[in-house]
This record gives sequence, C-alpha cells and structure tokens, in this order.
Amino acid sequence: MASYYEEFIQRHEFENPLNRIVYEIVNCIKLRKDYNGAVGLILQNKITLEDVALRTVRLSLNDFITLADTLISRK
Repeated sequence: MASYYEEFIQRHEFENPLNRIVYEIVNCIKLRKDYNGAVGLILQNKITLEDVALRTVRLSLNDFITLADTLISRK
C-alpha cells in the first residue's frame, strides 16, 4: 500500500505555472477592473490572449474584448 502512494506522488505533476498567471490576470479584471494591470502581466510573462482564453471561462466576452483592445493599444 505504501509503495502505491510513493509511486503516485513521484508521478504527480505540479500545477502549470501558466494557470497561476492566468488566474492573476482574471482577478485583475474581475475584482479590480484593472485592464492595464492585466495587460502588464500578459506582457511581462510573454503569454498570448489565446492562453488566457483557453484557460478560463470566467471572463465575459465584453471583458475579453476590452482586454484585447487594451493589449493592442499598449503594443
């Protein structure tokens, strides 16, 4: 029984760091309406809007469009 748990722990993959960054981006938008802060995180971590869209369902279409507009205007 102990060997089963040891094997499971050794094969466990830790959370993808990209998921944590997308979570922070979504929190910037949903909690603070800080689109510039979210764009700063996107540019700092060199991720794409596709990464954000694939990893969250919490953003409404309007939030996503505003984020895209802010990102385009900053580049």
